[in-house]
Amino acid sequence: VDRVAGVAPARSTLPGVSQRLQLLEAAERLFAERGVDAVSLRAVMAAAGTNVASVHYHFGSKEALVTALIQVRSGQVAERRGALLDDLEAAGGPTVPGLADAFVRPVAELALGGHER
Repeated sequence: VDRVAGVAPARSTLPGVSQRLQLLEAAERLFAERGVDAVSLRAVMAAAGTNVASVHYHFGSKEALVTALIQVRSGQVAERRGALLDDLEAAGGPTVPGLADAFVRPVAELALGGHER
């Protein structure tokens, strides 16, 4: 546990996992637990098990880190939503319940932890 940041390094510090991905995963976990404003860049770096300059190297700032995380997750939601909409079209066209499902399900899956990295 990093005594200053108060967090244990993330488990994803395995060979082959990029430092950028480690930072994104650690930031996402900490932001979810504590809120964006309550998490320092030092806490993110400690949780990711990276060096002090890593967030600045990969993202430039905390704001850019948050933006990158939103871009990654919104892209995943859009991709999943597109697949569900394609399925609706292939099944004979959209219905109101089908459209509602296609718009809500990807966000619910992400919130419940059913997302892919």
